[in-house]
Amino acid sequence: MFRKILYTRLSLGIFLVTVILGLIFLLNPSWGIKGDGHGYYIYLRSLYFDHDLNFSNEYARYDALYGTHFLQSAITPIGKLGNPFAIGLSIFWLPFFIAARIFSAFNSPDYFLAGFADSYQVWLGFGSIIYGIIGAIFLFCALKKLFSARSAWSCVCAVIFLSPLVHYLVYEPLMSHALSFAVNSVLFWYSIIIYQAKEIRLKNLLMLGFLGGLVILVRWQEVFTWLVPLVILVKKLKENKIKLRQIIIPPAVAFFCFIPQMIVWKYLYGSFLVIPQGQGFIQLGQLKIFAILFSGMHGLFSWHPLLLIGLVGLFVSYRRDRLLFYSLLAVFLGQIFINGSVIDWWGGSAFGARKFIGALFVFAYGFSYLLDFLSQKKFLYRLLVFVLLFGVFWNYFLLISAPKGYLSLSESVSYKQLYSAPLKAAVDYFR
Repeated sequence: MFRKILYTRLSLGIFLVTVILGLIFLLNPSWGIKGDGHGYYIYLRSLYFDHDLNFSNEYARYDALYGTHFLQSAITPIGKLGNPFAIGLSIFWLPFFIAARIFSAFNSPDYFLAGFADSYQVWLGFGSIIYGIIGAIFLFCALKKLFSARSAWSCVCAVIFLSPLVHYLVYEPLMSHALSFAVNSVLFWYSIIIYQAKEIRLKNLLMLGFLGGLVILVRWQEVFTWLVPLVILVKKLKENKIKLRQIIIPPAVAFFCFIPQMIVWKYLYGSFLVIPQGQGFIQLGQLKIFAILFSGMHGLFSWHPLLLIGLVGLFVSYRRDRLLFYSLLAVFLGQIFINGSVIDWWGGSAFGARKFIGALFVFAYGFSYLLDFLSQKKFLYRLLVFVLLFGVFWNYFLLISAPKGYLSLSESVSYKQLYSAPLKAAVDYFR
């Protein structure tokens, strides 16, 4: 009875709110609409205040503050100022933007350019955190359909606090990663609902397409998450649960959801489909597979090695459910392919491999399977729980290493620097 009360959506939400707010209070991060967050935000800011998509004043402000040259470098082939970032985050931020607008009208005037007062940064930052927590709850609901509630609950927390995601919930919520985690988790949840459904109705296919559309609207690189629902739909087709012509419905709805981005591209770049970073941005012949996984320049497993346990769990789950194994593995391999093919594969200034955050549900599945699999083997189960708890504390000290000056987030670091930084931060913490 106690476990039924403890491992619930409500308890998970309360726990995550408490811990994340506690970390924010303890670490006192300095949020700002800068870096990638600036690119995601200026769609909303320009449309609301300037009633256009001319980013000249936003880029002029940014150039003046950070010494960049976007006014000269961001000009598109048709002579407009482009923006390489997706518009989805601006759409999701709208209710929090309105709240910030109301608040700033009474309490925090804009002295330089409307829409950049501290109140906007706070409201938008907390908006991203709320979305991240909602995504965690949906991921729990998905895993609970496949594993025990205790394993699902624990593993959702594990992928948040063992991975780069915690940094983007605490230090940089004005990036896209918290929302990316959320929409991918929701799509995974609904895919599992479709997977286990005895009957597939039109509304299910429409909802699946809508959620899939949101995923690519937020970060179009996350298109590989679509492999999970598509594989499931093929299975349903073989089981005669749906007809062949119905498979096209979810992709068609997703395409419809993506039209706003295509319209923006057409206006800014002159084409409905474009690589806004430039033709040389994707280099398929120079995949940096090893580097994005194991290099000191934000390698996924070099910075967050315990995620390897989740990957091991995924492979061990092969016999339990081959369809989910293959589809989840395909999502992970797809992320390796797309992230390893771009010219900035390291992700600029980052806390670990931030580009993999949208695929954290893959590792959560692996963790959950391992915990359930070892639940009857008390020693191994307790050992795994201890290792995961140790990893959470290790990741915390890695998290605070950069603000304390022990670790660079913008340069390549050696393994010695990477693994000594949390120790130095821990010594400093308990001194």
